[in-house]
Amino acid sequence: MNKNLLSFLSAIDPIFLPSKHQKKIFMAVPKNTPQEKFAQKNFSKNRLISFKINKKEIPDTDKIIKNSNFNKLLKKHQIDSYLLPHRQNSIVGSWAKKNNISLIGPKPKIQKQLENKIYFDKLLKQLKISSPHTLKNETDLKNYPPQKPLVVQESSSYGFFGTKLYAQKSEYFKAIKHKKVNFKNTLIREYVTGPTVGVSLFINQDGRYFCSAPRLQCFIYQNGFPASFTGIQWLKNTDLNDLANKRLNKTLKRLVSLLKQEKFYGLANFDIIISPKKVYVIECNPRLSSATPQIFFQPQLVANLDAWQFLIATFTKEKSTLKNNKLLPKSNYAGALLDFDAEKEIKIKNLPLLGVYEYQKGEIKYLGAEISKLRNGKNKFFLYHDLPGKIKSSDFTVWTIISNFALYHPLTGQLNFAGNEIYRHFKEKVIQ
Repeated sequence: MNKNLLSFLSAIDPIFLPSKHQKKIFMAVPKNTPQEKFAQKNFSKNRLISFKINKKEIPDTDKIIKNSNFNKLLKKHQIDSYLLPHRQNSIVGSWAKKNNISLIGPKPKIQKQLENKIYFDKLLKQLKISSPHTLKNETDLKNYPPQKPLVVQESSSYGFFGTKLYAQKSEYFKAIKHKKVNFKNTLIREYVTGPTVGVSLFINQDGRYFCSAPRLQCFIYQNGFPASFTGIQWLKNTDLNDLANKRLNKTLKRLVSLLKQEKFYGLANFDIIISPKKVYVIECNPRLSSATPQIFFQPQLVANLDAWQFLIATFTKEKSTLKNNKLLPKSNYAGALLDFDAEKEIKIKNLPLLGVYEYQKGEIKYLGAEISKLRNGKNKFFLYHDLPGKIKSSDFTVWTIISNFALYHPLTGQLNFAGNEIYRHFKEKVIQ
C-alpha cells in the first residue's frame, strides 16, 4: 500500500479533498510564494515540501522533479507515489522509475492511445458508438459539401488545444495554403451543432465503475463557433430532458465497454455533443481534468460516492468500497469553473489573493485562504493561480475560479451576469 503520496499544489485537486484524505498527502509548493502561504493555511506544515524556483517564470514540474535537491527532500519524507495531474511523459516516467515512485494514473501507452484523436475516432466507429462523420481521405474531403463547416484536429493535441473550426471548406484550404492534408496526423470531421457536455467515468481493474453528473463545456465564440475553452458549468438533473439523459446513459454504457476492451482503468473524461436527434461522442481525455476538483468536493456529483478513495484504490492495493455500478446521478449542484487563459503575452500588475471570496449584490469580498470557507453558504468561489510574482508571460492560465453557484447560462454556456462581473473584476485588477 502506498503511504506517502506526493502532489504538486498546482494540480489543485487535493485542495478540495475531505480532511481525512487531505492529511495523508504530501504537497509540493514553491518556496516564499503566495502558493506556499496558502498551503500553510490548508495543510499540516509537516506535510509541505517547499522547493526553490525562479520567480520570473511559472514553475515547471518537469524541471523541478529533475532537481537533485528536490529529490533529496522526497527521500527524506519517504515519498513512494505521485499523483499524475495530466499526461504522463518520458521525463516523469524515467524520474519515477529512478526514484522507485509509483504513479497514480493510467498506463502511458493506453492513455496516449485513447487521447489520440484518430485512434479514438476509429474505436468509436468500430464499436458503432455515435460520433461525427469523419473525412478519411482526399476523396472524402473533395466530396464534402463546400458550405458545411469542418472540425480539424491534430491527432496528438491536448484537449481543445490543436482544434480548429472552419465555417466552410474553402477556409480550411486557405489556412493550409492548398497543400495536401496529412490524414495520418489530422482528423477532419463534420461540425455537429448542439451543446457539448463532459462526463467523468471512473473504472477500476475489476471493471466496476461510476459516472459523474454532466457539465456543460463553455467557450468564447467567434463567428458563431467555439474559439477557446473558458470553463465548465455543472448541470442540474433537470437541465437536460429525460430523452437526453436516457441517450447519455445508453452511450456511457457503451463507453464502459470500450474502456474494458482497451484494458483501461482509472479516470476517463468524455466530451459528448447533445443534438436534438442523438448524442455524439467526440473525444476522450483519460486523466484528471478541470472537473475533478469539484467531483472530490461535491459527492452528489457522483451519487455521494468517495471518488478519491476509489481512484487511489484503483492504482494501489487498497480495497474499493463500490458495490454497484452507477451511471448518471441525480444532482442539484450548479457550481462552475472559470479559467482566464493568456494566449498572447500579458503583464501582471497585481497578484490576486488565493483563497475564498464571496459575491453578493455585485460586490466581491475576500473571506480568507481556508478552503473550508467554501463549504458553507452560497455565492462563494475559490481563486487559484500559479503566479510567483508580477511576471510577464504568455500561453498560460492566469487564474482559475471554482464557484458553488452558476457562472454560465446552462443552455448557452455564455457567462451570466455574475460570471461577467467576476471575470471583469479580476481582469481589470490583475492584467496591465
